[in-house]
Amino acid sequence: MAPKGEHYAQMEKQYRETHVIDNAIDLVKRARALGVQVIQVIEGYSDDYRELDWGNGADFHRAQIVRQAWKSSDWNTALYEPMKSDKDIVLSDRKTLNGFGGNGLWGRQEAEFDF
Repeated sequence: MAPKGEHYAQMEKQYRETHVIDNAIDLVKRARALGVQVIQVIEGYSDDYRELDWGNGADFHRAQIVRQAWKSSDWNTALYEPMKSDKDIVLSDRKTLNGFGGNGLWGRQEAEFDF
């Protein structure tokens, strides 16, 4: 949803009408103010897409490889600047289509988080 993002132009009217970007930023700021630990998960792939399997039937993965999208080295896999905070846990380079798997949270003890 970043203004310089790939799909912003086609969604700009809806973003403006619904205030989705401002609402998302406000939600995260309010959560932090209430003491909620914010965990941000970023999707990104290696520049050669070695972690994706062309033959697994996942059209989404094939499409991203063909488009050369979501490379970890590209700006669009970075956090949106207004959403950043040094107090957040940032898990970069998620290699799955699920925010709960393959993101670095597995195996962490609750004591590591500020619950």
